[in-house]
Amino acid sequence: MNSTPGRGSSEQNQSPAAPGPASAPTPPPLPTARPLGPTVQAPAPTWPPAWAAWQREIDALPRRAAALDLLLVLMTAIIFHYLPQVLLLEHLEADAGPPPAAVLIVGKWCEALLAAGLVMYLVLRHGLPARVFGLRTDGLGVQSVWSLAGLAGCYAGLLATGVVILLFYLAYPDMKKELAERMEFIKALPRDNTLVMLALLVPVAVHEELVFRGLLMPYLRRLTGKWWSALLVSALIFGALHIPGQGLVGGLQTTVVGCVLGLVFIVSRSLLAVALAHLLFNFAQLQIIRFVSQYAEFAPLGG
Repeated sequence: MNSTPGRGSSEQNQSPAAPGPASAPTPPPLPTARPLGPTVQAPAPTWPPAWAAWQREIDALPRRAAALDLLLVLMTAIIFHYLPQVLLLEHLEADAGPPPAAVLIVGKWCEALLAAGLVMYLVLRHGLPARVFGLRTDGLGVQSVWSLAGLAGCYAGLLATGVVILLFYLAYPDMKKELAERMEFIKALPRDNTLVMLALLVPVAVHEELVFRGLLMPYLRRLTGKWWSALLVSALIFGALHIPGQGLVGGLQTTVVGCVLGLVFIVSRSLLAVALAHLLFNFAQLQIIRFVSQYAEFAPLGG
């Protein structure tokens, strides 16, 4: 019985079709335009970048609160840094002789504890982390290296101001009297006993760096918006408050040292680094003065 070939058999007898050209890929859909919203301004870059996160924490502080805190810091600096020098000078001018070393040491430790208490008060009052003021516990080795860099920078600045000081003395012979008064102020400090000297210099470095670098600079940067202005203003205040005990020339030198320590504080973000540099610088200065004084005493013997 003949059967008509079905559709399936005919498809089997057909040869496979030749492959055609590959179809082009479908292009991705165009992005849908969105309505323009309010323009969000990108935050300004922060220098140095490592301070960016810490600056945001103190920048959140209202300007009025920052200004009041800055006023409190300035009052602390004036009352507990300027007045003790004035009282010491009045004591020396009265020919009462240098005060006992114990009195100086106790007074300086009280000033250091007061500065530490002020930092603690500001941290607790605003809920700010201590690292905003350069108080860090990480990377102690790196912080120590920065202190050596700060010490070298202090002496570089001191040498740079030497020419200016020499010109001052040549132009104004009356400044020799100021130098003599400055030496009397330095002689009132204990220089013969190393342990006593360190007992005095440690609280000096702690107190001054807590106030002038740790507190003053972050608040000045918060109010001025610039680290360089905070550096300059804090160094000028630091130098001006040293004028009673060290004269105009000493104030100039201290301003330069303050600039160096402030720069190290900005770059290292470490209060420990600048405090160690300050301590080493003061200790080296007194050692040099002690050596020069001993040499001056024996100089006449050598003709």
